[in-house]
Amino acid sequence: MNTTYYIEALRQKLEQSIAPQKISVRSTEFLSGVIFGSTHENISATTLQRFFGVVHNSSQVSERSLDIICEFLGYGNWNSFCSNDEINSLKKSTKIVTDDMGLKLFEMALKNHDFKTVIDYIKLLIINKDVATLSKVEEMLEVLFERDNTAKDELLPKLKRLKDVKGLMSIDNIISTSVKK
Repeated sequence: MNTTYYIEALRQKLEQSIAPQKISVRSTEFLSGVIFGSTHENISATTLQRFFGVVHNSSQVSERSLDIICEFLGYGNWNSFCSNDEINSLKKSTKIVTDDMGLKLFEMALKNHDFKTVIDYIKLLIINKDVATLSKVEEMLEVLFERDNTAKDELLPKLKRLKDVKGLMSIDNIISTSVKK
């Protein structure tokens, strides 16, 4: 299981739950109290600060803390969250995640070389004719291919096999430009 992907998804869900507040030391103190009031489970403000990256610490958030956050968000526990169809929508669904979370999860898939998810997401963008998001994806791919030869070597052949890519001039250009470099 790619825990980085799921932790980022959980972080996004928790951040959305407190919007429009910005994540800060003060908001994590408040959120700690709200979570306790809802779940009767204690998660410290410091743990939430580490979870959101407000404070930098190399230690990971424990699975128990992840369970508490998941319970607060309406999921049974961390394992339930990770197996939830909504969270896996980039991998399993013909629906597209149209908000910024979709792009952030796409970016995580790129960084983690989860190229099956990358290709599936591009297919969904093509099916849904989401030109605006495709444009952002294309920019991310250009940057990736300039910096990461392994990704370029593994992902370009997969992009070439997408039959619908031929209709997308800019992805076709990325493929041809990247092959020449």
